[in-house]
Amino acid sequence: MRQDQWFCLFRGDAGPMAVSAESVAEILESDGLVRLAWSPPQVVGLCPYRRDVVPIVRLAPVPRRVGAGPSSQPELTTLPVASGEEHHVDDRTRRILLILKSEHGAWGIQGDSVWTILSRECPEDQPPCTDENGPVLVGSIPHAGTRYGILDIEATWLGLRAAISRWYGYLGEP
Repeated sequence: MRQDQWFCLFRGDAGPMAVSAESVAEILESDGLVRLAWSPPQVVGLCPYRRDVVPIVRLAPVPRRVGAGPSSQPELTTLPVASGEEHHVDDRTRRILLILKSEHGAWGIQGDSVWTILSRECPEDQPPCTDENGPVLVGSIPHAGTRYGILDIEATWLGLRAAISRWYGYLGEP
């Protein structure tokens, strides 16, 4: 990572995150997303973007209701995030979508506009840290007393696609 690179810092369902500003296609204010029947838990919904439809994903595991089937939506109350704070996922005040552009197309992450800023602070590199259902982090940026995990958008998208494929594979099993 270059030291003079700009990053978009935001807070989403997985806590404080950062992405390279070059990988952000657009930041949109969210009115609502199109929900899909039989949607995997990683997919929050679909968003129309220019002449395309972009999947909006969650980067943290979401607890499901006891006895819920694959088509049930998760309970939208509070989620613990990596920093230990609780994040209200059903808080509709000023939600934004970060539309990211990658080699594999566009996809998005839902975040909170109050915490979304651009920064040129020097990142701290680390070996990739992978979660089978979530983000792949390659470093961190300390900003105002908070550590923002730097997201590798290509590796994260590939991991999410694999988790989504596994989920649809479970639906096909007898």
